[in-house]
Amino acid sequence: MKKLLLCLILAIGFAQTVRADETSSWTPSVSLQSLVASKYVGGSGAVCDDQPVLQADLFLGFKNGLYVDLWNSAPIQGQIYNETFATEQDFTLGWNGSLHFFDVGIFADYCDEPGVENLGAQDMIFSELKVSKQLGDFTLFGVWDNYTVMPDSTYPGGNLFSLGLGGQKNFFNIVNVSGSIIPTYDVGSLGLKSGWLLKGGRRA
Repeated sequence: MKKLLLCLILAIGFAQTVRADETSSWTPSVSLQSLVASKYVGGSGAVCDDQPVLQADLFLGFKNGLYVDLWNSAPIQGQIYNETFATEQDFTLGWNGSLHFFDVGIFADYCDEPGVENLGAQDMIFSELKVSKQLGDFTLFGVWDNYTVMPDSTYPGGNLFSLGLGGQKNFFNIVNVSGSIIPTYDVGSLGLKSGWLLKGGRRA
């Protein structure tokens, strides 16, 4: 499944470059970010490691929608490098663009867990496919998330399926309010119980 996703990303990227001028299509934008955190907190809010870490991200994007990202986390005190989840490297290949009447985003993220640079052992591949459609002030979208684990991984893999609605509205050209509601079904990924989740947010 992961090979299929990677091939799809490359095929879409190639198709986009064929239709555009090669120079402009492959003009890169580069960003580099780094931070020191008191603990490693994952995107879901879970604490992956409770010791201070140095984390850095290198992002390389192209006008055709293809992008590559390298993210690194390393402990800075109290731990030995490459022995805990404070040490991690993520390699991401993705694409964002339009296909017919829909906006599409797809990526595959190889999470190289301890020990890093020992590909295949205890690692995980996180993939996502998102299809969305703008309907006036609202956006309707469907998302498929997949976790595939390598041999000897601590956690099992799994899938999440989401169907969400988001939108934003400007009031009096002063305040911009955006929000979303995302019902999600988790089949039991990463050792959690299967069932429905409800995610959402509001921002002004």
